[in-house]
Amino acid sequence: MASLASARAEVAAGLGLIAYIDHLGVRPDERGGGAGSALVAFAHGLLDSAGVASTLLHHALPNPRSTPFWYSHGYQPRWTLWVRRAFHGVSS
Repeated sequence: MASLASARAEVAAGLGLIAYIDHLGVRPDERGGGAGSALVAFAHGLLDSAGVASTLLHHALPNPRSTPFWYSHGYQPRWTLWVRRAFHGVSS
């Protein structure tokens, strides 16, 4: 994970105080009504008042609404993390 650590160090070195949004969720029956946007606006208000210069997050790529949602709130990709899982179904 050297590249991920390097990317974090690069961001940290150039952008000042950084926050990380660990989780944001809205019940499926409440989605599309602005609840997620309201939560993000509230979090951004707290972070802005605390002097946070940048906010990082990871989001669920398999969720087709996730990327457009975060883009609509000003987020842009900074780096990509790829993962490979070992396949345990092969016998030698």
